[in-house]
Amino acid sequence: MGRFLNDQASPAFNGWMLPESPLLPTLPRVPILAIAVLAWSGVSSVCATAEEKFALYKSTDGGASWSVAGQGLPTDARINALSSTGHVLLAGTDRGIFTSQDSGITWHTVSTNDQEFRVLCFANVHEQSFAGTQNRGVLASDDHGQTWHAVNSGLTDLWIRSLLGVGAKLYAGTDGQGVFVSEKQHRWTRQAAGLPETSQVFDLAELNTTIYAGLYTKGLYRWDTGHQSWIKTGHVSPLEMVAAGGSLVVGHNPGGIFFSGDEGKSWLDGNQGLPESTPVWTLAAGEGRVLLGTTGKLGPLQDDVSLFSSVDGGKSWMRSDAGIPASSAAISFYLDKDFLLVGLVLHGGAPILPSL
Repeated sequence: MGRFLNDQASPAFNGWMLPESPLLPTLPRVPILAIAVLAWSGVSSVCATAEEKFALYKSTDGGASWSVAGQGLPTDARINALSSTGHVLLAGTDRGIFTSQDSGITWHTVSTNDQEFRVLCFANVHEQSFAGTQNRGVLASDDHGQTWHAVNSGLTDLWIRSLLGVGAKLYAGTDGQGVFVSEKQHRWTRQAAGLPETSQVFDLAELNTTIYAGLYTKGLYRWDTGHQSWIKTGHVSPLEMVAAGGSLVVGHNPGGIFFSGDEGKSWLDGNQGLPESTPVWTLAAGEGRVLLGTTGKLGPLQDDVSLFSSVDGGKSWMRSDAGIPASSAAISFYLDKDFLLVGLVLHGGAPILPSL
């Protein structure tokens, strides 16, 4: 099962939603009589069931076809984020950080002098790499991901949902205290003016020097440098967003894709080619394309399609899941000029890894 979050941060637990589990896109509204919280890998969450496994797949033809990769990655830990630093690939999982130096074929765990922890996001600022974690704040690496150390001075919320590097600045979206920014000496300053209380910042993006924060059910905000405050913009409720082709592309869950070319003042439907009311689990942009991870059906008798791609900035989409197991869910991406990577939730068990 996935992990439920209360976006209202209320002790009454009256506002549950599914912000990051691609396993239960729709639930009936029924009374909940009891909840069991399980401790797993140092994370208080609802664990994956025994039937659910996690895997990495790779494409060398622009997403036209995919094959299994990821030798050395745990099959019982979600791959939440993928990135790179220099020639080294990074995978952020529910069991810490893994690195690869052969384009994602084999992976090795990184020692952090800590118990296993959950990594949710990555960002780079100049030559440094940063990892956002659940309840351990931000980690930094100066040696291409080989060693990591905490950089949490001034950071009062250690659950980091999103990271964004812009120039010399690093922005962190937190689970309940909005946005923090760090520029020098890794000292964090809270930048939450104008945001609702207990703001969960699920994603951050930059377009034409403007910073955007996606608060899911609480909407989209942009940073106004003149007023030094966040201002709500548009009617969208993004769980994920990327800048692509001069537009801001946002994903709803459920509700599909919308895009804006005027800094969020107006929004157009970008669902051409997608299943109806697509739940968007992840978005990534680069190398002239946008990738979308979902679990949606193109027809009533068909399997769920996990991956779509767009080459026109998120305005239209085409199926891009050849070779990916049926009814899996794409939850993380990495885009390189020579290859693509996708982190998957598998519903039919673990894939068979090739012999090396």
